[in-house]
Amino acid sequence: MGAQAKIQQVKTWIWDKYDGSDKDTLEIGWHTDLIDNRIIDSLQFVEFLLFLEELTGTEIYTSDFTLDRVRTLAKIEETYFYANVESASL
Repeated sequence: MGAQAKIQQVKTWIWDKYDGSDKDTLEIGWHTDLIDNRIIDSLQFVEFLLFLEELTGTEIYTSDFTLDRVRTLAKIEETYFYANVESASL
């Protein structure tokens, strides 16, 4: 599965979990801050990381994790999907 299909699954996961009152008008762009805008809240965060691990097939280690890696869709794609494509092709 390619990076674009995976990021679409991430968008679907986020959309399905989001329960804000503005869901009808919410637009999640590539650079929308998912954390500061509380699109992913603290209760969903661990579940989201587990979802990313399942989707990428790799464990996300807390020792080298930074919040900025999951702050936006663009950063998630760059960190977890394109990085995996590059390392798989080496």
